[in-house]
Amino acid sequence: MPPSLTFSDSLTLFDGNRQIQFSYYGSGHTSGDLVVYIPQDKVLITGDLVHDYEPLFWNADPDQWTQTLNKIKQIDFDYFIGGHGGSHKGKEIIQLWQNYMEELKAKTLEAIKDGLTLEVFLNKIRLASFVSLQNGYGDRIQKFRTSFMEYWTGPLLDAVKDEISYLWRYYTQ
Repeated sequence: MPPSLTFSDSLTLFDGNRQIQFSYYGSGHTSGDLVVYIPQDKVLITGDLVHDYEPLFWNADPDQWTQTLNKIKQIDFDYFIGGHGGSHKGKEIIQLWQNYMEELKAKTLEAIKDGLTLEVFLNKIRLASFVSLQNGYGDRIQKFRTSFMEYWTGPLLDAVKDEISYLWRYYTQ
């Protein structure tokens, strides 16, 4: 059945005394990512825009995604619930994601600019060279990969290389 209610930027529904705000802030994990905000509870539901796992660029617009994260950080929320994992207090995870995504993009674009091949670049990748994965963030991702995503239990380095491969194709096409 086709939808009977659609919107382009935002829609607010009322359930008694509670508002439920649906908003589109731009592309992220996919081109149709929405967030749901419940202002009375200061709860934001982000879906796969940000969650307990690392960002997966498979269908993403990486440039838009970081811009979308900037927009959702401006919302007045105390807790957010992502597409995978648990709930989070504050905006720290969103900032960690954004830092990681920006670093992946910067390193990939630099390697392209320097004329490296993807194969050469991937062979040079070391987790220790990623500032964004230090201070426990890389360990946190690996723990989540191992604990909650049974079908993706490989090392974080493999995941980083997969994301770089996607970004390489994205920026060189």
